[in-house]
Amino acid sequence: MSDLEPARRFLGIEIEKKEDGFCISQQAYIDTIIRRFGLLDAKPAKTPLDLQGGLKNPHCEDKSVDRKEYLSIVGSVTA
Repeated sequence: MSDLEPARRFLGIEIEKKEDGFCISQQAYIDTIIRRFGLLDAKPAKTPLDLQGGLKNPHCEDKSVDRKEYLSIVGSVTA
């Protein structure tokens, strides 16, 4: 076993050593998911979801949802 250098990336997580600890990020993975599913023009939303707001969007009622694509997106985020 040899010590090559401090880890900068491990299992898709970027690791940065700071003076007061470590900073971890999955920004590169998030960017990959956004590009893969064509969500570059998507509008950001506050999370966690506001329970009073509901999930209805009057501008999208006519659009059908591709169940397989939806499950792929959710699975990518929660995996």
